[in-house]
Amino acid sequence: MKTQLTSVDLRFLTREFAESISGARIDKAYQLGEKELKVRFHAVNRGSMDLVLAPGYAALTRFERKAPEQPSHFAMQLRKNLKGAYVTAVRQRGFDRIVEIDIQGVDKRYMLVAEFFSSGNVIYCDSEKKILGLLEWQRWKDRKLGVRQTYEYPPESANPMDIGADYLKKILAVSDKKTVSVLARDAGLGGVYAEEVCLLSGIDKDKPAKSLTSKEIDSVVKSFKEIVEKINNGQTHASIVYLEGKPVDVIPFDLAIYEKHEKKPFPCFNDAVDEFFSGQEHDSAKKGKEDLYAKELGKIKEIESKQSELIARFEKESVECRKEGDSVYQNLHAIETLLATVREEKKSGLSWDEVGKKLKGKELMGVTIVSVDNNGHVTVKTTE
Repeated sequence: MKTQLTSVDLRFLTREFAESISGARIDKAYQLGEKELKVRFHAVNRGSMDLVLAPGYAALTRFERKAPEQPSHFAMQLRKNLKGAYVTAVRQRGFDRIVEIDIQGVDKRYMLVAEFFSSGNVIYCDSEKKILGLLEWQRWKDRKLGVRQTYEYPPESANPMDIGADYLKKILAVSDKKTVSVLARDAGLGGVYAEEVCLLSGIDKDKPAKSLTSKEIDSVVKSFKEIVEKINNGQTHASIVYLEGKPVDVIPFDLAIYEKHEKKPFPCFNDAVDEFFSGQEHDSAKKGKEDLYAKELGKIKEIESKQSELIARFEKESVECRKEGDSVYQNLHAIETLLATVREEKKSGLSWDEVGKKLKGKELMGVTIVSVDNNGHVTVKTTE
């Protein structure tokens, strides 16, 4: 199942973001988790919009997310400095999994940079790309992300939009890699779209690229250009792809590799992405709450069952105690007389053991002494 957006996905998303939030003003920011930020925008005639920036995806979401009672330092920093500022541009950095949002304040310009590779991050910069705040400090061998550092981009990925037919033929002809790998990495298409090119061109995706015939290379180049054209023209036919009833991918346009899969269409790619990622998080959270509720309900029912058992036992004992009490009341004179006899024998100098032996079985008016223990406790029984 898909866990992160691809560069192709972000190309389509940023176009839709630009249409939706360009000119919108920032209202509030919320840090929903360790790596997830929500920015609320407000636009005239469009109302409020919540943009979620998570490690693997971004979406203008329709799903409610509970904000923490205490805002994080980063969220407070964004609220303080960006409230009322408006968005001037939204773009993808080259063909990387990086989205940049330009923001104009009262007298300063800022930029939010959202990275969707590795563990993800959101960086808040000034107009000179000096980092003012970020979700997480990070360090790689080629760059460091931290407050007061200058934001530096990672090494730029290959951009299939810039790859011509001659260059593609050249890298295919000399590479020992599988054809699909050359298209995915060296040509920058990513796995799914590289597989699509192989399928459209009728080429075994695992075939070493340099073993392709001239005719096969021409076919690959032709299919590659078709996919690039679909990415460039920006026309969407967004859908979520299902396998055996479970969502496995979200795509901005139809792909032949998913021809036989069940698909759910959406009016725009953002809505499909939101449903795919946010919807699953929402369902997972809902299921978690339902599981917790079921667990707590099970505990309550177990307690209730034990209490019912105790109540039944106490009621039974209560009936027995009432019977014994009634019997004592009905034979009170005989019991008091026998107890007086026990006391008299004890006063005569006998031990409790001797009193018990002497009076065991003594009967008066249907009441019989059963025993007298060493502490002077007398047990009697009545004749029913």
